[in-house]
Amino acid sequence: MLRGGLADLDHDLKPGEIFDAPRRFVGFFQGDLDDAANASNNFARAFLLRPRPANFPWTQFNTWFAYYTNLNEEKLKQQVDAAADLGIEIFYIDAGWYDGSPDHGDFSFGLGTWRENRDKFPNGLAAFSEYVHSKGMKFGLWVEPERVDLRYVGADKEIKPEWLPSWLQLPTSFPDDQALTSQICLGNPDARAWMKNWLARLIRDYKLDWIKWDNNIAASCDLPGVPGDANWAHYKGLYEVLDYLRQEFPNVILENCAAGGHRMDYAMMRRTDVAWLSDETDPSYRVRHHVAGASYAFPPEYLNTWIVESYFEHFGDAEEKPDLLRAWLRSRMMGAFGISREVSDLTPELRAVMKEEIARYKDTRAILTRGRIYRLFPQNDLDAQLEPPDQPDAAEFYDPTTRTGLIYLFQGDVAWDERRVLLRGLNPNFSYAVQSFRQTLSLNQTGQFLMTQGITFTFDSDYPSTVLTFSSTTTATTPVPTRVATATSTRTPTPTGTITIAPSATPSPTRGGAKPGTPTKPRATITTPTRAPTLTRTPTPTRTPTPTRTPTPTR
Repeated sequence: MLRGGLADLDHDLKPGEIFDAPRRFVGFFQGDLDDAANASNNFARAFLLRPRPANFPWTQFNTWFAYYTNLNEEKLKQQVDAAADLGIEIFYIDAGWYDGSPDHGDFSFGLGTWRENRDKFPNGLAAFSEYVHSKGMKFGLWVEPERVDLRYVGADKEIKPEWLPSWLQLPTSFPDDQALTSQICLGNPDARAWMKNWLARLIRDYKLDWIKWDNNIAASCDLPGVPGDANWAHYKGLYEVLDYLRQEFPNVILENCAAGGHRMDYAMMRRTDVAWLSDETDPSYRVRHHVAGASYAFPPEYLNTWIVESYFEHFGDAEEKPDLLRAWLRSRMMGAFGISREVSDLTPELRAVMKEEIARYKDTRAILTRGRIYRLFPQNDLDAQLEPPDQPDAAEFYDPTTRTGLIYLFQGDVAWDERRVLLRGLNPNFSYAVQSFRQTLSLNQTGQFLMTQGITFTFDSDYPSTVLTFSSTTTATTPVPTRVATATSTRTPTPTGTITIAPSATPSPTRGGAKPGTPTKPRATITTPTRAPTLTRTPTPTRTPTPTRTPTPTR
């Protein structure tokens, strides 16, 4: 049985009124789950996602995990310069840029002002946007339009009380150290008009190329448990605002975000270009786990992840073993890729690794946006303590139109003497030239051979990952009568000619200076009262939570 839609919906139809129920998608396919996913992805690309720039998804720099709300013009200009040097294409500022947002504390302070914070940006955001554009990058901002700091609500203020849930009682006083927030209900036409107006103002005044639309509150326009239609009206209003932005500003990229990936569906994919997959964006093997699962329902280029400073994977360890950083970067490059940590302090060696991997990503991302995805090994299970998986990961991306492909290989925590991958989706009668990223492999085999005999590889302690590219030639060849197709990811070819991949070598949690946690962007900031509606205070995020082994808190 399939179920969907809004709970506790109660809407009285007027004579002649048309009621739009939530749409369902049912597809038919032949094959296994990968074939089902590829069929769904083809449908999404053809009928849901709008055409995007040929070089999309753009490589990104976002400020959140680097600074939280403690950001300013001087700090960010240093990152703009460094990001441009790395080959980043879009630089966008996350929460904390707006009036009323403090240097430290809850990012919910100031929601609803949507004007630049002149204390943090004394020259203004228009000047900062111009600086970003002068470096050859695009510029964007984070917003959370559907939530408001209640300090800015009142009959004599810009945001009116009647735009909030009808059951809500406004507070008469406010604490100094925590924000009280509520949802703005977009069933109200005046609320929609106000929202369209300030979003258009931001885009025009700051020449925005990208908007990250966040939502950290559950739908609460109806009192939960009480049937009504205010939540239904809110979603219709939300779609109207997003459709307006699409029509009025067709070149602006819209990113879907909801306390991580809590509001991902086909209705939102029709109205956005990319989606933030999860605030739990580390360690690297958890990101691969997320992408492997989410790409069954959404095309990989729609799934956005970033590399961050991690409690589990310290950049200090990568200074000793730069190929660790390659594996961490590649784990975020099987979809939309970004960075959210300071890059101005990178060593020359790590900077060179980042530049090289970003350039390779740009060269091959078209395969992600047009191709099929095949999971060559089963998706790894993760335990609550996020111990590295024992088994390796391998994913193939293949574009049947250009007959080009890409294979990512990652070693698990347990070293294996030898493993084999069987490629999928190839034409058995064509020959394919397979090459490793460092060009130490040059293999030509038929699709039939690669799908039935495959490529066998061994592991080296210094190389946690490798990338293979392949493309077809116009003629078929006779399979070479050998058991092992050869490749290596080492800097010099190994005598045996096999692909070499190392254990992930996850560092001890006691090492390094990594940030052990992330401030919480709360899922909801109002309670659902059973008698008299009351407000709850939003927890204040701290910059250095207790360094436990537990997963990173979500926004």
